[in-house]
Amino acid sequence: FVIDTRSRRSALKQLAIKLFIFKKASLIFMVHSYNLKFYLSKKKWVGRYLYGSAKELIGVSEAIVDRFKREYKIKKGVCIYNAFDESRILKLSEEKVLLPEGTYILSYGRIVDTVKDYTFLVNAYAQSILPGKNIKLYILGDGPDKNKIQNLVKELALEDLVIFNGFTSNPFPYVKKACFTTLTSNYEGFSMVLIESLALGVPVVSVDCKSGPSEVVVSGRNGILVPWKKKEDFILAMNKMVTNNSFYKGCRNGATSSVSKFKMDNIGRQWQTILLQKK
Repeated sequence: FVIDTRSRRSALKQLAIKLFIFKKASLIFMVHSYNLKFYLSKKKWVGRYLYGSAKELIGVSEAIVDRFKREYKIKKGVCIYNAFDESRILKLSEEKVLLPEGTYILSYGRIVDTVKDYTFLVNAYAQSILPGKNIKLYILGDGPDKNKIQNLVKELALEDLVIFNGFTSNPFPYVKKACFTTLTSNYEGFSMVLIESLALGVPVVSVDCKSGPSEVVVSGRNGILVPWKKKEDFILAMNKMVTNNSFYKGCRNGATSSVSKFKMDNIGRQWQTILLQKK
């Protein structure tokens, strides 16, 4: 088998690869984003031709699989979630680093505003009760829109409360100490930020973007899932996490067990089943 995980934007390039490189290969294609144009051609008939004859199409969320089956009229397709390495995350979370003092919430990832929508996050944070309680927002990561978001923070006079820590190869000590983590993306494939946070027992407040969050976050069990782009609801969710102690404790207690199905051994068995079936 050849398992192709690449982003595949150029239909012409993919056609050449199919005809000359993967001509005799048994192909399994993976789709890692709900934004299908990164993986399947914008032209539906081209997508059907290139990928309809594959041994299998794997989407990393149920929503992705549903979308490419519906829009491209491709009958095959199965969801296999991204796996997380529990022992690795736990070990890395114990690394001794200088952590922030006091209570803080956390967002981490590449700062690309059209994707991650840090503008939404900073504005929601500014209008929540968290600044008044001196609960800071830490942002780990770099990216092309970092200056834009830093300027927004200055406009809102939040320089002492919204802290940019830059990229770190090991965010897990910061995650472990956070009150909760946030996700405000416009779209995802399957957000490992949610999985990693919950694996460390830290609840999440996430928008219900396409795709992934609704397949991970259960409001009241491991965090709060907020309708996409509903800023007032997101503000209320953050406020609830820091004012309703029994609710918050319930989310912390349920966090780790809620992601057990995404552990490597469970996901590995699903891959094994697929590969054996497709021989």
